Amino acid sequence: MEKNRLNKWLSHIVNLKPGEENLAILLFVCFFLITCPHTIIKALRYADLLWKIGTGGLPIAYLSAAVITGLVVLIHSRMHQRISSQLIITTSLVFFIITGVGLNFLLMTDYGRASDFLSYFFWVWANVLAYVLIPQYFLIINEVFNLREAKRLIGFCGSGGILGGVVGGLLAKYLTQANLANLLLPIGCGLLFLCIFVVRAIFSFRQKKPSSTKLTSQKNESSEAPKAGFMDTFHAVRKRKYLVLISGLVIITVIVSTFIDFQFSSAVHESYYTKEAKQAFFGLFYAGLMTFS
Repeated sequence: MEKNRLNKWLSHIVNLKPGEENLAILLFVCFFLITCPHTIIKALRYADLLWKIGTGGLPIAYLSAAVITGLVVLIHSRMHQRISSQLIITTSLVFFIITGVGLNFLLMTDYGRASDFLSYFFWVWANVLAYVLIPQYFLIINEVFNLREAKRLIGFCGSGGILGGVVGGLLAKYLTQANLANLLLPIGCGLLFLCIFVVRAIFSFRQKKPSSTKLTSQKNESSEAPKAGFMDTFHAVRKRKYLVLISGLVIITVIVSTFIDFQFSSAVHESYYTKEAKQAFFGLFYAGLMTFS
């Protein structure tokens, strides 16, 4: 009875079929628990680096983050071919929780307050977190829904991420203004900890779904999985002009967005003189950006 009532209520928002309400809500919450900490951490890393090093440290941060994140993503893709999705996602969450707690401890020490290296490390760590956890969420979508279900439900599930970005940004702003900024990173790690249980619940519901509703058909499951290495991907893209054009657009977008990010960060650095002021502004800015999204 409660499930029918919940399904009826959610049906006013999204096109749900009976039995889909639990997974839809869990995926909504899962994305919220990923993007909320990510937005908090994003505001923290910008404020920390600009306050300690200034805009001169941004090019090094951009380059080091690009190189290390690329290597991590490559290793991650190879691991995913050998390890189950649930295990690799849970392991990633545990890794970022433990390292996040360690970072928080170091940043509160005298060494952390003065160390340029730790600011760069924090920047790269936050970048890796985003490029690992957010794609993993869409990996879950791919595992749980078939194509038709994904088309109907991706908007609702994805809106959990937008809400998470808004809440994370507002937390970064108001807790900083209330002199409680030291709680932000622990709150982010706590949300990631909750995400572990949500992921486990999602895969538990997935196992109960009929096999005919899964994204991969039995025919595809029995066939050999395609290779997904770097060189295999490169050759696949090189052979198709359409994919080459898309790759070119992505490269141009990254270059342009990096220039814009540098100019924007420079303006913020010149307009706000304390770390707390920068942090509060970035929190409000990201909350507003996600609201418009």
